[in-house]
Amino acid sequence: MFFQVSCSELSAIGFRQSAISSQLQSSDCPGKLTADSSLLLSGMRYLLVPVCSLWFLPIFAADDLPPGAGGAVAAKTCTVCHGVDNIRQKRLSRDDWADVVDEMIDRGAKLTDREKETVLSYLAESLGPNSKLWVNSAPLAEWKAVAGLTVPEAKAVIEYRKQNGDFHQIGDLLNVPGVDPRKIEAKKDVFAF
Repeated sequence: MFFQVSCSELSAIGFRQSAISSQLQSSDCPGKLTADSSLLLSGMRYLLVPVCSLWFLPIFAADDLPPGAGGAVAAKTCTVCHGVDNIRQKRLSRDDWADVVDEMIDRGAKLTDREKETVLSYLAESLGPNSKLWVNSAPLAEWKAVAGLTVPEAKAVIEYRKQNGDFHQIGDLLNVPGVDPRKIEAKKDVFAF
């Protein structure tokens, strides 16, 4: 499986062509490029990069997901193609998460049977219908989907968290300027600190 990546897109996120070229040439991935990568980079507007060489994509840590057994495996597997927002804004049943995981495997996610079960258990527990919103790591999409905040309110919460540090109690959330306190009160049982 290959992704088409614009060399200018790679440069825009801080990668020089020489660094990309040397990394691709040194890759020990079985699907590595067989042509001289520097020729590809100098002569083409786009580069087809094997999935296993996507070392330059943003790395998401298990810290970006809610705590729980299996979070590291889920972070490693699920964030190869997308960020944590796709995952964190959903609250699905175990059966629905199983469908999502199967679809990802059909699209090329590599999981052993044991890893699949670990990821599925994690998702069902940590992002199931009754799971909490971890306020100190929740991204904008989760604030919108789970807490019912508007985009400006969600941005205000995230900015306040960046400026003032972690929230420790509901009262801290009620102090965020620009957020309707009634929304916070209505969802107080969903929040975890």
